Amino acid sequence: MKRIFAVILVLFCVMLATIQPVSAFTHTDTKHWGLFEGWLTGTGTLSWQHAVTPDFQVPYDNLISASLVIDAWFVDDNNDKIFVENTYFGELNNRTIWTLGWSSSNFDIGSLFTTWASGTPLDVTLGYKEKGCFNYLKLDKSVFILNYENFEQQNPPITAPEPGTIVMLGLGLMAIAAIRRKH
Repeated sequence: MKRIFAVILVLFCVMLATIQPVSAFTHTDTKHWGLFEGWLTGTGTLSWQHAVTPDFQVPYDNLISASLVIDAWFVDDNNDKIFVENTYFGELNNRTIWTLGWSSSNFDIGSLFTTWASGTPLDVTLGYKEKGCFNYLKLDKSVFILNYENFEQQNPPITAPEPGTIVMLGLGLMAIAAIRRKH
């Protein structure tokens, strides 16, 4: 009985020692175009920037994901090209049945973050060529979402047990209760 209790106590101590800090952060920056802004016609480019949190810096931080979502009206013919930091990422998508509808395009831009200086803004450029019957594009908003793990101790992470640790803790407590009930 004492040996079983000692083994369970040792396992409990090992579980407590394996608790890992959770330090995932999400940074979001949104650019809105007003009702009378963001109307594009003809051929040209439009550039804007998204703020990147000063807490994020490669190689000190670990990138989980980075995405850019652009909402627009009247997208057609895949002629609106997105460049982030001068790297081509694709066209605005028209997922509507007709070109007068609203559409949302999602770009995975995580490949850009192999090196990143703290606080450097993200440069986005839209190359547009509006043609055809409607000959215009209306931008609604652009949302930059950055998920990362912060390894710097400027902002100490909240310590939380991993799910496996919680399961092991529960099993250990159930074993202790079963042994105590037996005697």
